[in-house]
Amino acid sequence: MVPVAGVCAAAPEVFGFLFGPDWATAGQYAVLIAPWIALSAVGSPLTRVFDVTERQRTDLVVNFLMLALVGGALCLGRSQNEPAQAILFLGIAGSAGRVAQIIAALRAAGQDLGAAVLSYARPILEGIALFSVVRIAAEFGSLAATVALGAGLLLWLPFLIRRFRRLQ
Repeated sequence: MVPVAGVCAAAPEVFGFLFGPDWATAGQYAVLIAPWIALSAVGSPLTRVFDVTERQRTDLVVNFLMLALVGGALCLGRSQNEPAQAILFLGIAGSAGRVAQIIAALRAAGQDLGAAVLSYARPILEGIALFSVVRIAAEFGSLAATVALGAGLLLWLPFLIRRFRRLQ
């Protein structure tokens, strides 16, 4: 969640600074699909639950739903003749599909949805903090945004390592 928040905060500025001004548009596109990527990082590992609980039919239905959502978004986006809008539709559809997949996997595992959402409260708050700092820095230019993102991720890394060590 934290790196994705950083990308959302300043991707156009950071992409433009690192790869040149022509890449700022790619940064804008990254912002539009960042939530989908974050949800994919959560949902993809959960798909093994369908195998373990022998609910492959549920997995098939969820994957068909995801395909339909993404396919529909691509068709809708193509009809708009505007790449950013098409990518926005794709990000929304992909996110919706991953949310459905996560809910189905948690239900298959017999997990409480509320407790699962609460377990993401801390990473979301950390992501909001980084987002805020990087977004403010982005107002001062691409270099400031890039430095703030790099520094924020470097400062966050020891906390992440300590958290993983506690889990072992």
